[in-house]
Amino acid sequence: MLGDRVEMVASDVAEIVNAGSKIGLSLNGAKCELITHPDLVVNDTLLQSFERVELSNATILGAPILPDSALDRAWHNHLKNSLEQLID
Repeated sequence: MLGDRVEMVASDVAEIVNAGSKIGLSLNGAKCELITHPDLVVNDTLLQSFERVELSNATILGAPILPDSALDRAWHNHLKNSLEQLID
């Protein structure tokens, strides 16, 4: 996970792409997320190819980052799965 100003993140991602290409790896932009405020302007082409996720919906490995709608969904899914297991 990278975090900083947009320009710094773009520079870090470019460095990762460059270093990866030297050892035969490539970044799959389709599997990358850009977690940010909806009004943030991103001019970097590579970062623009990432899926944008609002902070309130952001998760890491299924765990919500902030106590917002992502946390509500996680609790709802946990409760639903628990109830389904009780019924089975």
